[in-house]
Formats: sequence, structure tokens, C-alpha cells
Amino acid sequence: MDTTDQYIEMCMKAVEIQDKRPRENAEPLFTPRNRVHIFNDGNFYYYDELHLLVRQHYWLPRQDQLQDMIMKTQIGNDTYCYTSLILDFVDFVNRPSELFTLEQQWLVFVMKEIYNKVWNDKDWVEL
Repeated sequence: MDTTDQYIEMCMKAVEIQDKRPRENAEPLFTPRNRVHIFNDGNFYYYDELHLLVRQHYWLPRQDQLQDMIMKTQIGNDTYCYTSLILDFVDFVNRPSELFTLEQQWLVFVMKEIYNKVWNDKDWVEL
């Protein structure tokens, strides 16, 4: 699971993705580096303490959750859709990129395919 600063920033700024986050009904199990909390339902959240009274949290989707978002947009036979999805993703990742993890690649792919946005190293922008 990607908990790099870059992935955290990409997720924080992907408002459309944050709107799809699972509802929190689980308890934190483990807190690794970067204030990333792993919950007992398998979800990852980054907690950003703005000041003493306000605490923001951001969902960090796993690869399978990002893939599921794309699959929900597909119509037809699941095997065909999954095969088509993988082929589209392979074509996408074969392009030159500064992204280093599969979570980053899948997030960029989801944002492009579903929301028509690209990451410009600072923010998500419309194509």
C-alpha cells in the first residue's frame, strides 16, 4: 500500500475520489508513518491535523478499490470488461510517467477515465 507523500497529496486533492470513500465504522488498528491509519475494515486514512480543534481525514484507496471504481463504469460481461480494463491500463502505464507506484498509476488512470482529469504534479486539472 502506497503511503508516500506524493500519493497522499494526490488522494487529498482528488475530491471526486474522497466523495466515494467508505463510511468510517471501523476502529484504527495500526498507525505507520505519515499519520496514515489502517482500520480493521482494511481501509487506509491519512489524518491531517490542521490545528488543535480541527482534524481532517483523507481516504487512501487501495489498488483493488480503484479497480472496482473503473469496473463499476463498465457494462457487459465481467470477464470481457476486466480483460479490457487490464489492456487499457497496460497501454496507459506504458507511457512515460513520473509515477512510481501502482496505486499512483491506478489513481491517475481512474481520474482520467472517469473524471477526465490529469495530475500535473500539483493538482488535478480538466483535460
